Amino acid sequence: MFSELLKILSLTVLVSDYARLCPMNCKFCLTGLADCTHVSSLTTVLAGIPTSIDKILLRGGPLTHFPAEAFRNFSQLKVLSINNFPLSSLPEHSFALAEPNSLTELDLSSNLIRGCGVEGAAFAGLHNLTALTLSGNFLGSLRTPWFQPLANLEILKLDNNGITYLQPRIFENLLHLKKLNLSTNRMTYVSTDTFFGLRYLMELDLSSNQLMFVSGDSFRPLTQVKEIVLFRNNLTSLPSIPKSTTTLHLHTNPWLCSCVLVSTITALKVKVMDPTRVTCASPAEIERHPVLEVYHVVCNTNS
Repeated sequence: MFSELLKILSLTVLVSDYARLCPMNCKFCLTGLADCTHVSSLTTVLAGIPTSIDKILLRGGPLTHFPAEAFRNFSQLKVLSINNFPLSSLPEHSFALAEPNSLTELDLSSNLIRGCGVEGAAFAGLHNLTALTLSGNFLGSLRTPWFQPLANLEILKLDNNGITYLQPRIFENLLHLKKLNLSTNRMTYVSTDTFFGLRYLMELDLSSNQLMFVSGDSFRPLTQVKEIVLFRNNLTSLPSIPKSTTTLHLHTNPWLCSCVLVSTITALKVKVMDPTRVTCASPAEIERHPVLEVYHVVCNTNS
């Protein structure tokens, strides 16, 4: 009986310690998760969080400054989410932890981060990171050094960032990447070697850009890709599609329905999603007709 009372007393003290250590505007510290809102100073809020915590969520507030190595004391941190702040820059070694770095998921979505404000070594040390989300920022452009330390990354989300151009081989160090989301940006073309090195990529989303041209062999390195999403662009022709592809999204593009294009899409018809929405913009006589229904019209001529 006495030993049971000691266990209960010890647990009570432990709960009390966690409750005390979870700072104001934070909750759930006892569960291994610190969920904090209305954050104005990163240094101040982190000082009150138990260093043994493995998940930190920081959501909203006037936080604008991000000190380097702010999370170094959190040796067991696996998941870090920093969202909805007027945060525009990331210094070098922003997420350095005690080695080996335990961080596997990093979500920096919905801030005001600009590409020019992200130092080349901002993500240095994140050797075990498997998921990086930068959605809903103002990156504009990407830099190769950001991705060099991320050899084990599997998921990369860069959607809604005003990105206008991807330099060749920008992702070549991401040898294990499986999902890449580049949707809702402002890219007008994709050049050869853009996706060089992404041999294990399974899903590629380029939807809702302003793409007018994708180089014919842009997708050649994607030997294991299953899904390619190209809807809501300005494409008139289709690049070569890898044989591994099983799902293809092509609707809401102004397709120029030559015999070559129609034959290509017809050969891929079992992979095309929403085929009735994949329509011709020209020639005029078949405008708005589904591409898969005009083969007999365009391929009975010399066009």
